[in-house]
Amino acid sequence: MTHLLPLETKLMTDQQTQVYDGIDFGPRGQVRGALAARQRQPDFAYKAQKLGQYCQYKSPLPACLSELSTLTTARSGINKTADHF
Repeated sequence: MTHLLPLETKLMTDQQTQVYDGIDFGPRGQVRGALAARQRQPDFAYKAQKLGQYCQYKSPLPACLSELSTLTTARSGINKTADHF
């Protein structure tokens, strides 16, 4: 499987740069993993980043429950994806 190479910042569109800067200078502090891949679709990347940021950093749940819900959701997604292979 081929991995997507990170976009070079000098080749990004204005929208991609805005999303990149929002992630890089936000609480995550870096653009990596799925967020880097989503840069190719800046509208989606922006919305996904905002949802993830809310769930991880601004949720009204206590930190331990927030983490548990994130892990449970991730495991559920992994199991469904694995069933298709």
